[in-house]
Amino acid sequence: MQQEQEKFRDISKAKKAHETLVASETRYRRLFESTKDGILILDAETGKIINVNPFLLELLGYPEEEILGKPIWEIGTLKDIIANQDNFLELQQKEYIRYENLPLQTLDGRQVAVEFISNVYQEDKHQIIQCNIRDITERTRSELFQNLSRDVLAIFNESGDLHDSIQRIISMMKAKTGFDAVGMRLQHGDDFPYYAQDGFSEDFLRTENSLVSRDSRGDICRNSDGCICLEGTCGLVVSGKTDPSSPLFTTGGSFWTNDSFPLLHHRNQSRRNHCIQKGYGSVALIPIRKNQQIVNLLQLNDRRKGQLSRDAISALEEIASHIGNALVRKQIEESHKKRLAELEAIYTISSTLRTAETLDEMLTLLLDEILKVLDAEAGAICLYHPTNGQLRFTTTQGWFSGLDDAFLKPRESIAGKVFASKQMLVSREYAKDSQVEYIEKIPEGWGGVCLPLQAEGVILGTLFVSVPLPREITSEELKLLTSLTEIAGTAINRIGLYEKTSIHLERIKVLRNIDMAISGSLDLRVTFRVILDEITRLLNVDSAAILRLDSHTGMLKYEAWHGFRIANPAKINLCLGEGLAGQAAMERKPIRAESPSEIVGDPVQGPLLEKEDAYSYYGVPLINKGRVKGVLEVFHREPLETNEDWLEFLETLAGQTAIAIDDAELVHDLANTNFKLIQSYDKTIKGWAHALDLRDKKTEKHSQRVIEMTITIARKMGMSHEELAHVRRGALLHDIGKMAVPDAILLKPGKLTEEEWVIMRKHTVHAFELLSPIDYLRPALDIPYCHHEKWDGSGYPRGLKGEEIPLAARIFAVADVYDALISDRPYRKAWSREEALEYIHLESGSHFDPQVVEMFFEEVKKQYEG
Repeated sequence: MQQEQEKFRDISKAKKAHETLVASETRYRRLFESTKDGILILDAETGKIINVNPFLLELLGYPEEEILGKPIWEIGTLKDIIANQDNFLELQQKEYIRYENLPLQTLDGRQVAVEFISNVYQEDKHQIIQCNIRDITERTRSELFQNLSRDVLAIFNESGDLHDSIQRIISMMKAKTGFDAVGMRLQHGDDFPYYAQDGFSEDFLRTENSLVSRDSRGDICRNSDGCICLEGTCGLVVSGKTDPSSPLFTTGGSFWTNDSFPLLHHRNQSRRNHCIQKGYGSVALIPIRKNQQIVNLLQLNDRRKGQLSRDAISALEEIASHIGNALVRKQIEESHKKRLAELEAIYTISSTLRTAETLDEMLTLLLDEILKVLDAEAGAICLYHPTNGQLRFTTTQGWFSGLDDAFLKPRESIAGKVFASKQMLVSREYAKDSQVEYIEKIPEGWGGVCLPLQAEGVILGTLFVSVPLPREITSEELKLLTSLTEIAGTAINRIGLYEKTSIHLERIKVLRNIDMAISGSLDLRVTFRVILDEITRLLNVDSAAILRLDSHTGMLKYEAWHGFRIANPAKINLCLGEGLAGQAAMERKPIRAESPSEIVGDPVQGPLLEKEDAYSYYGVPLINKGRVKGVLEVFHREPLETNEDWLEFLETLAGQTAIAIDDAELVHDLANTNFKLIQSYDKTIKGWAHALDLRDKKTEKHSQRVIEMTITIARKMGMSHEELAHVRRGALLHDIGKMAVPDAILLKPGKLTEEEWVIMRKHTVHAFELLSPIDYLRPALDIPYCHHEKWDGSGYPRGLKGEEIPLAARIFAVADVYDALISDRPYRKAWSREEALEYIHLESGSHFDPQVVEMFFEEVKKQYEG
């Protein structure tokens, strides 16, 4: 009985143990099949897979039949863990292996991060290996995004340019998340174009860059409130129009999806389906706020599905918050730097403009500095020319260079509209702007701004700054440009006034030079040379010429010219009305020709000017006191840019030339008349002298000999040509006073009484009384009045002594006495030459000036030896 009871207890115990084992196996099976960790059972000897739980099959995406019974190293998805049999042997030997973070690739290509633990144990005396595989993808991803937040702050804390910092963050996020593309949109006006990106294609960016909704005509769409409509899911997020109740949106306003294809295709039937076209499965759109206003959008795109989680989105929103705060700080720093840079730019440009000496130099410096400050490559300055009432592209850079020297009318194209309205005009793309003409000269993809240049309320021209899309001129840049154009307008006006003043002063100087030439020389050739040199220099023309009108023949003839290369115009004679110059003289008004065809078409002067390659011609009549004196011509071998001041100065120079000709003619006529009058006077004087000689019984040869001797000695003693002329007249009239002496005394053959000598000696006084009222003869009085004065003071009529006696009278006295001594007189015979010379020698120092006597003897000796 006892044995049976023991046996029953053993059976009960075994049954209970079996039941326990079955229960345990049931629990294990349930745990094996329901656990959220992957379990893989391997044969320790062969490495074949004995069992695999449903979670691992679901995780890897493999059916059970493709895994069971196969060695682990033949399963492609596990090759990263057990690469070959050697690694499997290592697993057998170590019995326990742990991998913290291993990547598994699912059958559909997804990467799954797992924690891997393996244990070796015995089962029914058979060694097996159990591998526990835990999916840690979400945890790893959350840690990744948490670390990203730290890295973003580190980049922002570094010094550097804001755009460079953003680009570094974008590239870093792309690299660490493994996403295909990461980008950031930044608010620009009412749009949100990409500010920085890494991974998006050019085609994607070209299509998706702008969020502004436009209709079929390209016009911007607006809602009932007048606000601009933004397209797509990106437009919803940046507009703050998300739905927090939708699982696609968070309470923070973010959008995310792990499978965008059905969602975006359903939501967008328009062109905005590039996420689908490019195969992006996972998409995250995270708004970035500055002072609670959405100003940026962080975007992550990946072609793999399932790459996002709510924790990851929360981490990205935290990153976006950091970016927003950092942007505020960074933009404040950038604003300070930009303001400082703007002030430096204003100072630099102001300083640079002060160094310019000419308008062209200043405009080139101005455009260079403005483009440098805005980091732009293309720009232009158009200035208004009052002469033709048009705007000219004066200074250009970049693609504007093709418009060099092009002219526009006010209100024509952008520059003309800005000039007329005095208001800036911004264009996103010139080539597609309806306000732009000459579209064929404007490359596609370029926009910019055109601003007025003005000073003291007067519009001077316009300034262009152009940038390539997607860049557009910002509001801050427009403010800076407005300040710079105000400085530029003032500088242009200042240097314009300076140049006008300089030109005015130079013209005054030229007129002064011409006046001096007119007054300083009676030779018209000298005056004409000065005039033509100044005209070609100051008016910047190649050639100039002066034609004079012959009043007797009525013909125009080239009198002087400057700048001619080949032709010699000296032989050309023009009738009034003939040729361009003849027309100017006949019509008494300027003639202009502004093309080679007009010039060459003239049958008379055309061949001459054609040889000189004349392009522009001006002919101005030379008129003074209502009479035409000739024509002043200028021509240039290129188109000549003129204005009212230029033409007015040319006419002023023509007036000066006419005055020069008229003055020269007047002087010539006056000189001719004066010459004839002097000849008449001299003939009259000779007649008086001849009459005196006849009355005094002298020979004309005596008078002529005395005059020649007197002139010879006077010349040797340094008298001028004008003084010698008066000496000659005085010598001829030396005895003019004897006309008042009675014949009885004058012709008495014997000696005169004392009373008669008193009367005779009065002839010098009579000469003074007779000649002094005649202005023309007053300089000749020295000889008639003083030739009887003596060196020792014993002469008459005034008893002058030494050098008190005029030199002419002292010279004449020696010549007259000598010739009288060697000539016959009614009261005596002529002396011999030796006697006469002896007498002169004896009277030196008493009657005669010793110096004059010395000169006299030198001359007599020369004549005697001759």
